[in-house]
Amino acid sequence: MEQCVREKLDRIDELFPPERLAASIQRWNDLWNGVRPSRQPYCLGVATFAPYDDVDTPRQRLLKTLDEIVLHGVAGDDLIPSVFPGCRQATIPNMFGASEIVMGDDYACEQLITCASDIDRLAKPTVAPGTIAFEWLEMQKYFWRKPKAGCPCT
Repeated sequence: MEQCVREKLDRIDELFPPERLAASIQRWNDLWNGVRPSRQPYCLGVATFAPYDDVDTPRQRLLKTLDEIVLHGVAGDDLIPSVFPGCRQATIPNMFGASEIVMGDDYACEQLITCASDIDRLAKPTVAPGTIAFEWLEMQKYFWRKPKAGCPCT
């Protein structure tokens, strides 16, 4: 594992000890179950990158994600640390053959289903190179692998 990734993970462990996580989880569970929590749980938005953009390399995305978790740790909100390698609105429809439609920063996809019988005519889903899903799966593979040593982290 890259030293810089290890350092970021160690910092996250410091900022999110088990007691903090347990308290945040309890607040979210209480809110979900209609029980008055000890305080209103909150989670700040993502400050350093757009989760649904695919402009970063997998390595850049991982480092930004870890930095973002550290920011939440310092801020003291109720984030439960996790990674999200990404997914756009057209990811799943693209697996069934729908073309992605991009207009500026807005992503959508071609409509494949207009009535129930259209479901029977859907193409067999595929995750082939060149599809949106393939690219997101490549990002996920990187997140699961242990990045190699020797990164100059920024």
